[in-house]
Amino acid sequence: MANVSLAGVDLNLLVALDALLSERSVTRAAQRMGLSQPAMSNALARLRDLLEDPVLVRTGHGMEPTARALDLAAPVHRLLMDARQVLAQTQSFDPATSSHRFRIESTADFELSLLPDLAPRVANIAPNVELLVTRATSDTEEELRTGRVDLFVGIWSKIPTHLHSYLLRHDGFACIARRGHPKTRRRLTLRAFGELAHVVVSPDAWPGGIADTALTDRGLGQRVLVRTPDFLVAAKIVARSDAIATLPHGIAHALAELLPLDVFRAPLDVADVAISMVWHPRTHQQDGHRWLRSLIMDACAASEW
Repeated sequence: MANVSLAGVDLNLLVALDALLSERSVTRAAQRMGLSQPAMSNALARLRDLLEDPVLVRTGHGMEPTARALDLAAPVHRLLMDARQVLAQTQSFDPATSSHRFRIESTADFELSLLPDLAPRVANIAPNVELLVTRATSDTEEELRTGRVDLFVGIWSKIPTHLHSYLLRHDGFACIARRGHPKTRRRLTLRAFGELAHVVVSPDAWPGGIADTALTDRGLGQRVLVRTPDFLVAAKIVARSDAIATLPHGIAHALAELLPLDVFRAPLDVADVAISMVWHPRTHQQDGHRWLRSLIMDACAASEW
């Protein structure tokens, strides 16, 4: 490889190599690059000829990279990221004319309490810009690293130090109950909180949650009616029953705008959660990304909650 002339190399093969090593699937790599599967298979064949290496081999666990391919993965990815940054810096961002698609991973806090305020601002200032919002997963750090996601907004308890972040606000917790609930006329007492059935929101409906922990610490039990991973589902159940739910303050108020719910201060001392923006250093100085982050800051500052 030391004597290979770049003049004789199709540099698009590096993009294909990055996609293949990231996805470890010809089909998914083709989808990522917007190519047909035969075209991606052809690119893999050319890479094998160029590198004199199989690159990907089929195993019982699917396609796995060779040792040679793994050695190339990080430097090739850095090279492509550097190239994209150089090109991005030469392009000015005009929100009035841009048709850029920003990809945001988020938690429900952003989607329910901030996104409804952000979307009209984007529509007014940048009518052709698209926000592609997806729910955050355990792979968010990798998504930011590979550039599949531009920005994370929401609750991230331990943000990696190599990423940039900005604290948008701290959010406490509130309780919701159906409007006119006989045990929550003016306020929700700790006694009523302990006696009433609860709808608990937790990932994949696993046991555990804010109210669970707080009541256990006080030697009180909790009667759970439903566990669900979805805030809206929890709120609809509460609106149609005598159960209550404990939710982040911003989400509770956002849902109360949609359903016949009353919001009460939680009769528990529960630590606030941090709502943050997180992004990769690659996009830190890019005009479009700086514009979007600034717009999110403004929307958060103007939000009632």
